[in-house]
Amino acid sequence: MIYIGICDDDRYFLDYIGYKIEKILEKKNISYKIHRLSNGIELLNAYDEKNKPFDIIFLDIDMPKIDGLEVAEVIRKKDEETILMFLTSMDNEVYKTFKYDTFRFIRKSH
Repeated sequence: MIYIGICDDDRYFLDYIGYKIEKILEKKNISYKIHRLSNGIELLNAYDEKNKPFDIIFLDIDMPKIDGLEVAEVIRKKDEETILMFLTSMDNEVYKTFKYDTFRFIRKSH
């Protein structure tokens, strides 16, 4: 079972990326559980409730209260193994994500 967290304050994109991930995993016959989170605080609370709750996290950079880069900083202090993939429309932010051992940077426009 793969545990996936998707964190994005844009409800449309949160549902869209979740749907795309579900279709890919179902096609490959991989069992999964997806958690959709609308802000970084919810994601960090999941880490407080469980130790390493996700295998993969898709994380938006531009979010209110606490942005994706700040969330990644906290996650990396607790968990060095979870795969981080940043989602954003802010192409100029890509280089800032590398210090968190980022697996991928996905532009929302693609």
